[in-house]
Amino acid sequence: MNETGQDPIENDAEHDEKRYSSRTPRAIRFSDPEWERVATAASRRRITPAEFVRNAVLATTESESGTFPPEITAQIERIYRGVYLLATLKRDEMIRVGRQEELERIRKAGRESQDSIMGNVSN
Repeated sequence: MNETGQDPIENDAEHDEKRYSSRTPRAIRFSDPEWERVATAASRRRITPAEFVRNAVLATTESESGTFPPEITAQIERIYRGVYLLATLKRDEMIRVGRQEELERIRKAGRESQDSIMGNVSN
């Protein structure tokens, strides 16, 4: 029993029943090699192939709407931190050896590129 007096296993079963009861089977076709890849990837994650496909599709629809699944967001954050650290170290090194003008040209070119991509007018 949990603190609310409910059997947690029974509560989980009720939750699963509600979660899965509204699902409708859908047909989707895979070649044998494609399905083997899906099954292998699902097995590595210890989930069923159907659950793997469902999760992958739903994650894709989330990313198309402008949000990323949490694991992708975490990876982007780690990459950003690493790039920021390396860029800061390189900037400090360039300043230390007197390459400020080159550093300023790189900074300006980067800003112009960013403005171009974002559709802004460069100053």
